[in-house]
Amino acid sequence: LAALDAAGRTGATAATTRFALTRVQLRGKDGAVVGTDGKQLLVHRGFVFPWADDVLVARSGVFGVLGGLAPGPVGVGRTGASVWVAAGPWAVAVAVDPKGRFPDVVEVVPRSGAEATTLTVHPADADALRAALPTLPGVDEPNRPVTLDLGGRVVVRAAGDNRARPAEFVLARSRVDGRAVRVGCDRRHLAHALGLGFRVLRVTAPDQPVACPDGARTFVFMPLTADAVVEPAAGATRVRPPKPAAGRAGKSAPAGPGGPKSTPPPPAAARPPGGGGLVEEAVAVRDVLRATLGRLRAVIAGARRQRRQDRVVRSTLASLEQLKTRGG
Repeated sequence: LAALDAAGRTGATAATTRFALTRVQLRGKDGAVVGTDGKQLLVHRGFVFPWADDVLVARSGVFGVLGGLAPGPVGVGRTGASVWVAAGPWAVAVAVDPKGRFPDVVEVVPRSGAEATTLTVHPADADALRAALPTLPGVDEPNRPVTLDLGGRVVVRAAGDNRARPAEFVLARSRVDGRAVRVGCDRRHLAHALGLGFRVLRVTAPDQPVACPDGARTFVFMPLTADAVVEPAAGATRVRPPKPAAGRAGKSAPAGPGGPKSTPPPPAAARPPGGGGLVEEAVAVRDVLRATLGRLRAVIAGARRQRRQDRVVRSTLASLEQLKTRGG
């Protein structure tokens, strides 16, 4: 259920003309659940399906709901037009797309033996970075770019209009193995990887897909072009790690597939530079206001998505109750 839910959330939200990226692929040969929007990809292997071919099904938010309602064994079956997923007393049918085309994801995943720079993100750094990403400059740009600077220290860097004065978030407890490299990426892909519980990122080259291995799961996302990389600057603004909410210190939710989602603490504002004069102070205040506005927009968008999801969940649960009553 967690794999179906995560693959659905990784897929595209709007239909494309070439590939059925709004679908989830269930691969019969290697037992994989796959979701992609063309720029990010999730492959979760290790399942057994009662068919040998690859099947495309409609994604559904109900799987995340069922994971909480009916933890335990899950059964999967197939009719001509539907794939059935049974969990506890529930059975859900999702439509099969017999005509849709899906990309060959095997060619996209980098080989594990290739020489790469490996970032291992500390769990505390992962939570803090997820909370800080919406506050970094550039959140309103089309690709919401951030730079992963993997060298002597781990830095996530972003810049808006004033690229000479970027903002930096340091992952002080995380570790880098391999040669130094800088790679630009969409912060949404980075946040999604961390939200799915991935803590290892492998970078083979700045223009090659970034792979996040985790046992049977692999998450891959495409980097941005070289002009999106923000270089270090002497006047960079250091972003403080968010402070834990009162009464919640030392408590964190499990960060694996199907684990409960923790609520990120509110982000701290960027520190204005000290002793730099009125102009520098004004620039720092502007950066803070822009970061706050970006965070506010992200919160509003999240609230709207939550309302839509709540409506889907209520409708789904009502339908499931009707099915249960009829079947009982």
